[in-house]
Amino acid sequence: MASVVQTERLHTNGDSSSAPIVDDGFLPTDVLRDILLRLPAKPLCRLRAVCRSWRSLLSDSWFAAAHEARQQPLIAAYKWKPFDQVEDYVVKPQDIQILDTSGHLVRQMCVENCVLDYRSYEICTNLDLLCVEGRDERLRVLDPATGGVSLLPDVAIVNHVPYEYASYYTTYAVGRDISTGETKVLAITREEAYRVRARTFCSVLTLGDADGWRETGYPPTTAVHASSGITALVKGVFYFLVVQEIAAYDFGKEKWRPDLLHLPLPIEGQHFLAELSDTLVASYHRSDTSMDLWFLTDSDKVIWSKQYTINMPPYQASSSTRGGTTVRPLWSLDDGRIAFLVWQSYDGKTVEFIRVYDPTTHAYIDGDEMPTDYSFHAVYKGSLLTSSLDKKLSMYPTTI
Repeated sequence: MASVVQTERLHTNGDSSSAPIVDDGFLPTDVLRDILLRLPAKPLCRLRAVCRSWRSLLSDSWFAAAHEARQQPLIAAYKWKPFDQVEDYVVKPQDIQILDTSGHLVRQMCVENCVLDYRSYEICTNLDLLCVEGRDERLRVLDPATGGVSLLPDVAIVNHVPYEYASYYTTYAVGRDISTGETKVLAITREEAYRVRARTFCSVLTLGDADGWRETGYPPTTAVHASSGITALVKGVFYFLVVQEIAAYDFGKEKWRPDLLHLPLPIEGQHFLAELSDTLVASYHRSDTSMDLWFLTDSDKVIWSKQYTINMPPYQASSSTRGGTTVRPLWSLDDGRIAFLVWQSYDGKTVEFIRVYDPTTHAYIDGDEMPTDYSFHAVYKGSLLTSSLDKKLSMYPTTI
């Protein structure tokens, strides 16, 4: 094949006229691009070795952006050890697997000096990065496009004198300032002490900013913390579910919203938060197989609208549903279907998989089961073809 590559930048509006022109000697450029854009990221990475012209095309930022827009988000799963198998808290490398919605492995990363188990916090980002927190309570930022793992600075309780007998633990939320595009990390440090009211301190850090952590005020409730399923990032605002109330942190203003949002649902039952079609959604399980999806249609007036009641079929391979089912909405597809994380217990075993469900026709497609020692960690919406984080993370040390 010819290895002649010509690049034209006649337009900057992101359409195909901004893409590199590739002459492979066989196919017209537009046809070749369209074919390659339909392929998953894993084979595309291998196809970079075909020739210099293909490598240039598949490494181009325009192609990566166009491919990302066509592809569905990926799933990050971590390999955990049961508590009784963790040997004296020995720190060992841990695996993070990047899977597609069918459960097929796309990429695997090894995270050094980090112990993940079933108690680890799932840090939901829905962005082009992943984060993990180890037993050392330090946050690591993962760039699946390059395989890089960077260690963020330790969080300090700024301008406060800790209570003499108190201990502290920190949870993290990751979001993006939609006005600047900056990625920021919110650290919520809570005091564990024998006090009537424990204290909560908050700091924020901008990735790539040498100034490090800075204070960012107090949340409207001291019970707020970041944890799996009860948080969601919507248009630069991070929401935290606290019983029947929701606290909100604005990453653009770097401020907590002063008022809590009320969730008009019964206290009993399972509740999860998610972002679907740029809207905050609360899911409420009425039973193991039935759930309601409530959309926050007006955040200023706190108006919720129940838009779906979904009767979720049991897992196709199960002969019984003893042990129950947990279902969490993850993201919405362009055609209106919704991707759910399903955790099903039956016949003495448990399975975890992704279900793509159409709430109007009730049709669904189940992905393959995750391996028994892997658990869902986060949604990854970035591209595996190119990194947008190299410069931002270069100032932080890599973990070794």
